[in-house]
Amino acid sequence: MREVPLFAGMVLISGLAGAHPERGIEAAAAAPYLLSGDLAIDGVLMSEQPWAMGDLRQSYDFATAELQSAFTYQVGTQALSVEVVTFASRTAPSIVAQEVRVTADGPCDLKFRAVVSIAGLTRRIARRRTDTPGEPEPACDGSLLWETAEALGQCGLALATEVPAAAGRQILTWSDAGPLCTEYGIRLASERPVRFRQLAALAPPSSTRGRTRRPSGAWRERPGAVSTS
Repeated sequence: MREVPLFAGMVLISGLAGAHPERGIEAAAAAPYLLSGDLAIDGVLMSEQPWAMGDLRQSYDFATAELQSAFTYQVGTQALSVEVVTFASRTAPSIVAQEVRVTADGPCDLKFRAVVSIAGLTRRIARRRTDTPGEPEPACDGSLLWETAEALGQCGLALATEVPAAAGRQILTWSDAGPLCTEYGIRLASERPVRFRQLAALAPPSSTRGRTRRPSGAWRERPGAVSTS
């Protein structure tokens, strides 16, 4: 995770492999970052004004296994104080959670985006959904099936959010190849904090059994593997 936890970091999952970009051999592959996000004051996005952040603080609580972060974001005379708590479930480690607490020093319009980010990754989204098959209402904000380079592995990711009842909600469609993003808008009163919660899950990675694909697209059998062709 980065000093500002809403900015995308790196996710590595045990067993998720892809083709190395230079050597063309099987190697560990990064997955989409599940707990990315963004804030906007009166329409000005934090991701577009990184120099407007300050007072960065971060610590790890070994007793609770929580990463605690704090920073400020200022646009003109308007400032936000942001506190973030991030952790992984002890009973289900494939589930990660984050709470973002935002306090404004004066009335303003706030936007919060919860994002499963694919920024900086080189492979592709094999499937993206914002509905739940067979259900009249979606069970979560959305899900992705991520495929690594040379199609050597896949993993699933899902996102759910919890926000104040007064917040307006919009799931940004982007495209079938874009990230998951849910945006909320709310009017903040001075010194009255609001909380946004992100809950994300990783499905175990799957891999192509018995064979590895070279960058040329040809297949070769792994030693001792049973062919599936």
